[in-house]
Amino acid sequence: MIQILILLSLIPPPLLAWSTRHHQEMGRLALEEVAPAWGLLKPVPPKPLHSFLQKLPRETSQHFSDWLGINPAVNIERRSPKEVGRSTLTPLEILSYYSSDPDDGRDQDLFVHDREGRPVFRYRDQRWFGSVTGLDSQAFRHIEKPPFSFRHPLATFGFPFRTLGEATRRAEIYYLLSRLAFSYEEDYWGWRFLASSFHYLQDLHNPYHAGQVTPELLLSGLKGYARWGFDKGEPVFRTIAHLVSNEHRFFETLAESFPILEEVRGNDLSPDVGSVRKLAEGVRDESNRYFPELTLAIQTLADPVLQTDYSFRSEEPPLDDPKKFLREGAPPGLLKRVEEIARERFRSAGRVLRGEVQMLLNSPREGPDKLLPAIETLLAPQGK
Repeated sequence: MIQILILLSLIPPPLLAWSTRHHQEMGRLALEEVAPAWGLLKPVPPKPLHSFLQKLPRETSQHFSDWLGINPAVNIERRSPKEVGRSTLTPLEILSYYSSDPDDGRDQDLFVHDREGRPVFRYRDQRWFGSVTGLDSQAFRHIEKPPFSFRHPLATFGFPFRTLGEATRRAEIYYLLSRLAFSYEEDYWGWRFLASSFHYLQDLHNPYHAGQVTPELLLSGLKGYARWGFDKGEPVFRTIAHLVSNEHRFFETLAESFPILEEVRGNDLSPDVGSVRKLAEGVRDESNRYFPELTLAIQTLADPVLQTDYSFRSEEPPLDDPKKFLREGAPPGLLKRVEEIARERFRSAGRVLRGEVQMLLNSPREGPDKLLPAIETLLAPQGK
């Protein structure tokens, strides 16, 4: 069992928790009601990234991508088409337009070369997500499994038993970068960096981005291997990962097919727990509690074709319509329960995004002398 689980953990899961549109709309809708009172409608002139970088220590500014641990080939200054030609934007617009930024490739292809010139993993958790290059290589930054707990053994089941993934750390890193930019009076980049922090919090609201595998998923994969994986000559762990991937993609598109974006609206806040990382860990743990129930429901709801070698298409055209893949004769009310879980996760996302903005607005005035060391601590290499 442990050997199968280890092998399974080396296969990358689907990466995009929500579509670009849903990432952006979450930020806008979550804050529209509170925007006037919170000063989120004041004009902010866009500035080039260089305006922020030149205020950093020289070594940090010259190697900013390496310092931040992102792909230097990706232009993180990319402007939204909605910004082109504008002399000012509001914080509300910036937080909406740019909350999809971390899916721009910055977390992909983060490797070093071995003595033979082959790409190898650069960070501790990458190896557990499988891919060194391409879209799937960003998994370790956008998914996080909590440590195994006997209180919630099914939800936290997985390997290794410790926390796996960096999503909560990245949320905190970009939040502190936001505060750093504001300390330099670089308001545009303060809001842009906060939008990136939003992204990881949004990802963690998807239960499939807060868990690894359940015993039921594992059993389903083994049955699939016996039915068709073996005949195709596939390793057992690839068959298991393929079926988990199908269910993951099916849920994401099914959730987005419900009219649930409005759930993020409101003016209530998540509790101030002292740091964005703790806030993100709370989101992760709540999503993880839904993981066993949700995966079992999706297995029951999904058309049996998703238990075959068919690959559900959710990221590149032509896209599959999830409602055409609902199983006939599924238990009444099960689809409604999946919708309830999705709605609850979106309501939570609204509270959490508003809570993070309030944490920023209420944060003490601290200068680079305190903020830079705090960021560098989070950026430091983790243990093996």
